[in-house]
Amino acid sequence: MAPLPPALQAVLFIGILVLLSSAGVLLARRFAPQTILAEHNHLAGYVIAVVGVIYAVLLAFMAFAVWERFAQAEVRTYDEANNLVNLYRDVGPLPGGHQLRGEIITYTHRVIDDEWPKMRSGGESLRADAQLERIGSQIREMPVRNMMQQDLQSDALARLNTMLLYRDERLSMSADVLPRLIWVILLCGAAVTIGFTFLFGFQRLEPHLITTSLLAITIGLSLFLIYSIDAPFGRGVRIEPRPFERALQAYAVVGR
Repeated sequence: MAPLPPALQAVLFIGILVLLSSAGVLLARRFAPQTILAEHNHLAGYVIAVVGVIYAVLLAFMAFAVWERFAQAEVRTYDEANNLVNLYRDVGPLPGGHQLRGEIITYTHRVIDDEWPKMRSGGESLRADAQLERIGSQIREMPVRNMMQQDLQSDALARLNTMLLYRDERLSMSADVLPRLIWVILLCGAAVTIGFTFLFGFQRLEPHLITTSLLAITIGLSLFLIYSIDAPFGRGVRIEPRPFERALQAYAVVGR
């Protein structure tokens, strides 16, 4: 079953949060006398101000942390693809370079077609991994005949090692997500912050529902932002294999 579009996911998540918040308001108004709550509005205001600031700092910290990791994953993906293109250029003049360039093209296709879909669930392509090992073996066992080819072989091995490092980081970032404990804390903080609005005494129901719903929408947007970019390759806002698709275009320019 195909995942829902990010916009629809956001509407459903925020809609459920607003409905739960509205239900909480209705229950609070049914069992808590509004006249008594209204007498303590100023005290409740001080408390919710402190709670709101603490929760806002927590949300901002988590949003910054996941966005930083998302940006780093995107940079590493471009770095990996760029090193792959440079490796394609370096191996051309070497013995068996034509065949080796074909192996690099095959690896690039396997990353795009096989590995990228698996990364959405934190997996990797064993076929791409085996193909990369084959490329490394061919470079190391290449019969170089002069100093120039030896230098090119050394450069190719250095680029391959750098690309392996970037690939490991990309795969690691596709598998790592926020621990469940963090999400429990974020959701509990949202419940407490929104729940404090139930303690305000409003004379009319409509302003009470509107105020609580707006707060729920704001918190819901922040939580959905964190959720969307928490897994850089797997959720609503995710990194696509465009750097590797551009690498294939670069291969065609360089030529085989």
